[in-house]
Amino acid sequence: MDINRLLDFKKFEPIYVIGHSRPDVDSMVSSVLLSRILNSFGVKSYYCVLDGETFPKQDEWIINDCMIYDPKVIDEKLMAGHKFILVDHNDLIQSIGDSSLVLLAIDHHPSVNQIDNLVIVDYCCTSLYLYDFYKDIYNFSDEEKRMIYMAYLCDCAFEKGSRYNQKDKAIIDGFGFAETPKDLFRKYFIETDFSNGIEAALKLDGYKKYDFDEISFESAYVLRLDMEGIEVYKELIKNYEGNFLGIWNDNDKDMAIAYLKYRDYFKEFKYDYIPSRGSVVIKDALNYIRKGCEIK
Repeated sequence: MDINRLLDFKKFEPIYVIGHSRPDVDSMVSSVLLSRILNSFGVKSYYCVLDGETFPKQDEWIINDCMIYDPKVIDEKLMAGHKFILVDHNDLIQSIGDSSLVLLAIDHHPSVNQIDNLVIVDYCCTSLYLYDFYKDIYNFSDEEKRMIYMAYLCDCAFEKGSRYNQKDKAIIDGFGFAETPKDLFRKYFIETDFSNGIEAALKLDGYKKYDFDEISFESAYVLRLDMEGIEVYKELIKNYEGNFLGIWNDNDKDMAIAYLKYRDYFKEFKYDYIPSRGSVVIKDALNYIRKGCEIK
């Protein structure tokens, strides 16, 4: 997104930059970075969340360790008076729900065809795109580079996941941080909390709602170092009232199993790696729904 196009938004200021609901590290970091970039060019901007937003335990811990995150809180009843830039999502159900309020969306997930002014980028995380695209006109601090590093590691599962690639790795290596992905995985990885049972944890990590051309479902994932309890998890999804896509990541063996409950159908997907939900698992689920499950 050319900086001159961003400057055109000055007439709408203040601009509010928002990530998806239950924001992960990339949503938080990219919203902070883009608001700082806008402000550096004289466009008044705030990074924000909707009132009542909650944060996954894993991601909140990492964020608090690498930056001060103090977003503007927006009351949903007063949203109509603001203009927004969406980062790290382009599905309106994941944030403000009204396309008329959206000036722009910058994302690295597939388009759901809801927003006219949309930039889809081929990067592991949105934060890394913002760095690579604006590094020649914005002086990223060491703190901001560390924020980007953490967003990158979280979105590629500490270089264990399907989003990991050498192009993005080369940019990150240029930052020169001494701590390796393996070091930081040991430091930051937190298993999904099963202390209150697996059912209570069903929507605990990565919970989102998706709507793809009238195909809608809820989704969340489990982050563990084993598969203990997977059969209970499978039955919970199979008997879920609505449509649900659940993913169980075994981060010790670097493998995953996903379960899709859609209407009266149930499908299991197995992966011998840690798959990206957005670019791999959801794509497989949509292909199954559109071609394989013979919707009644």
